[in-house]
This record gives sequence, C-alpha cells and structure tokens, in this order.
Amino acid sequence: MDNNETIRQQCLTAKRRAMAAGCMPPRVRDDVIRRVGERLVSECAALLEANSRDVERAQGQLPQGLLERLRLDEGRISGLRERLMSLAASPDPLWRGQCQRVGGDDVVSLAAPVGAVGFVCRACPELLVTAVALCIKTGNAAVILSDISGGETDAALCDCIRSALSGSAYPPEAFVFVGGAQSGTIEDAARGELG
Repeated sequence: MDNNETIRQQCLTAKRRAMAAGCMPPRVRDDVIRRVGERLVSECAALLEANSRDVERAQGQLPQGLLERLRLDEGRISGLRERLMSLAASPDPLWRGQCQRVGGDDVVSLAAPVGAVGFVCRACPELLVTAVALCIKTGNAAVILSDISGGETDAALCDCIRSALSGSAYPPEAFVFVGGAQSGTIEDAARGELG
C-alpha cells in the first residue's frame, strides 16, 4: 500500500470512528482533554528539545512571524495546559437544542458532531493541540495535516495526544496525524474521503 493510500485509509477510519467519538459521555471527553494537558507538562523537556531543532532548521527559511509562532517555551506550554483545563471544565456543547416557531411549525436545532474535521498546521504547534482538544470536546474526529516546518514538534505533540488517548474509552482511531515527511500528500488527503 503506498503512502497516499495509507493516509486515505486512516482518514476513512477516522471518519467512521467519529460516530463513536460523538457518543462518548462528556466526562470521558473532558478527561482526555485534561490528560492531554498533563502530558504536555510531563513531556515539556522533550517537546522543547524537538521544538528547538525545528526552530533551528527553520531559521532563515520562515518569515519572523511564523518562526515566532513555531517557537515554544515553558510558559507557552503551561498556558496551553491551562487553556485545555478550562476547555475541559466548560459545559458540554453537544446535544443542546433550542426550539423556535417558523411559519407555524416548531423547529428544533440541535448541536451535534459534524464528523471528521481536518486541519492544516503550518508552524503553529499551539493550534495543533487546540484543534484536537476542540474536536475531542465536540465529539469529532481530528485529522491533522502538518507541513515540514514543525515536523519534530508536531510529532512530539501528537505522541502526547496519543498517550492521553491510550487507556481511555475515546477511540484513538478518531485522531490522525499526517506529518511533515508526508506533506506532499496534504492536498490529496484534503481532497480525499473526509467529507
């Protein structure tokens, strides 16, 4: 099986597992988000090491703004953990509805998962973690497509996320990471079977 086919199969699996993700109780989804936050802190040294290599490699190749966005430090990781804890403590957004009268009929709108959500991350490790956490909170599968600029950082962050998912009831197949070495396939994966 070639690389594009492997990625396509992972995306299809994520799409199928999205239904299970959407049925997870809020406490399971919130617990996974908290676990991701804790893993970020416990793996801080390894994350900073990987990030340092990415930043060094990107010097002179990325504009200063992107370089700064790529850079992590203990303060950013701690702040990210705090944002994840806050997200986990926020009310569950799923299955909340409202009823309104439209043309004499009662119309009910209900907040529900959309399925698989794809994100393209370029030199933005904080976005990667936030996007996955939001997908978990809303019961969606997350497909992260990462270019080469944050390769080691993104891979280390995804290892933290996978570690948080392992041992939980949340389906680990609902999270797919397509890393920098495979970045030539981002367009193919984005046009694939996600929607």
